[in-house]
Amino acid sequence: MIISVAQLKRHPDRTLSLKLSQPQPPFELGGQEFGFIGPVEVKGEIGLKDATVLVSGQIRAELELSCGRCLGKYLLGLEAPFEERFVPGTAISGEEDQDEYRVYVGDEIDLGPLVMESIILALPMQHLCSADCRGMCPACGVNLNSQDCHCLREEPDARLSVLAKLLPREN
Repeated sequence: MIISVAQLKRHPDRTLSLKLSQPQPPFELGGQEFGFIGPVEVKGEIGLKDATVLVSGQIRAELELSCGRCLGKYLLGLEAPFEERFVPGTAISGEEDQDEYRVYVGDEIDLGPLVMESIILALPMQHLCSADCRGMCPACGVNLNSQDCHCLREEPDARLSVLAKLLPREN
């Protein structure tokens, strides 16, 4: 996702609108693969202040994930805001804090890394197909959301039965 800042440099007092739509390849994170359904869309604004290019906006994407409980595939729509400052590579001095901005060379800025970081940060910590997902039976492996299993459940350890008295029973 490369944008040109040449027009912005010719008219530094302007703010330009930004609208990009581009397919992205799947990525792996924490041993799980994430696939995009359709293109990733970026909408926002780009402006120039002094030598710093300011880019801000919203990222929209739809991903296919695997549920952490039942392992079923589901779709997740993501919207992630972003705001970033880019400085030309010639404006870097060794003393400045380089964590506050990104560097670009020439008249092009690659938004790809920023877009992927924003998407990764917007992912939920736990990937669930629904909040009330029942998961899989630990004995037979059947998806408890789609069918019931008839496995024998082990009784809890007798030494812990005293703790069961502390919880109210639901009938």
